[in-house]
Amino acid sequence: MIGEKRAKEIDRKARHQREMLLGVSSTAPINVQVRFRLYCLLWELKQKYYENDTPLPYVTRRSYEEDLERVLYWERRIITGGSDEERARKAVKEAKEYLSIVAEARIRDAKKNRVF
Repeated sequence: MIGEKRAKEIDRKARHQREMLLGVSSTAPINVQVRFRLYCLLWELKQKYYENDTPLPYVTRRSYEEDLERVLYWERRIITGGSDEERARKAVKEAKEYLSIVAEARIRDAKKNRVF
């Protein structure tokens, strides 16, 4: 339950940041673009892992790993020493945390079937 509360908090912050960065163009510094893309990615994750504001009961490992790779791709694009580096790293940290809350905790392990 605490994780869900934190996920909602990150989602609210991401929505606010997306609105602030809405006018970002392709000529903006790369770290600003990374922030914007990560906050857009959080919206995509919410659409993927929630249905009618209810979390899905399980997530496939492949789906989780694909989304984690997308986050790591944007993390690799951050320019060290560039403008907005700290904010971009914070956005990556929040994206990883959000993904962990909404997907990693719900990965279905076929080796551990429930028996009733």
